[in-house]
Amino acid sequence: MVVPEREIRTRVGAKVKQPLAAGDAMKTGAASFAIIQIGESIMVRVQENTLADIKSLMATGREIHLRQGRVLSAVKLLKQGDAYSVSTPTAIAAVRGTEFTVAYDGATELVAVRKGKVEITRTGADGPLPVNEGAVVTLAEKAVERPINADESGELQRIAEVPAIPGIEKKTGDEIDAIIRPIIEKQSGGGHARSWEELQKKYGRIDTVVLYSGKSVRGAIVERGQTWKIETPAGFEYVKSTSVRQTQ
Repeated sequence: MVVPEREIRTRVGAKVKQPLAAGDAMKTGAASFAIIQIGESIMVRVQENTLADIKSLMATGREIHLRQGRVLSAVKLLKQGDAYSVSTPTAIAAVRGTEFTVAYDGATELVAVRKGKVEITRTGADGPLPVNEGAVVTLAEKAVERPINADESGELQRIAEVPAIPGIEKKTGDEIDAIIRPIIEKQSGGGHARSWEELQKKYGRIDTVVLYSGKSVRGAIVERGQTWKIETPAGFEYVKSTSVRQTQ
């Protein structure tokens, strides 16, 4: 999960469409992550065991400050005058349009670029250090560059596949979840039974959800709420609770 902390004092549990503001801190635990949309063109994935602050959300200087852990960013081409960066206690990585990772463990910083270009400005350095597409730079006592590896590229591909949602402020949490969740589940290998036999074995039942539209969805109901989640051999189906006429 992600935990926003107003001025690091009031802790609030995360939920879909959780608003964040400048000054909030985000904390993820083990085996968890959070996806954040900033504006209309920036998607951020906060990886497990990460602590980061929202330093600024002004379009001309949006900034996430990484205190510990790993943050992945996919940035579409920004408008003229807009800016986005990820900083650490020792450096700041600024971009205009790219896919990149910033990791920091308290002593060493790593910047990996899958697409585009990043400029790193180190504290006390004479000038910016460019990191080009396909490269990784590790910063400790000195900067060391190497090619990006398959794992680093693959994790950046994950955040690149998550679309920025136009007009997200007008969407409900369920609508956002219905867009994002199937992508995440597909990235994790689908996570669903591949046959009716597997589904029956997994849940001990097969449900039929009849909608007011006349359509029927056959599978196993795994979540109920404003949006129902139904597991089928083809994947997960999502239906609004108000559209459900009956179950069989």
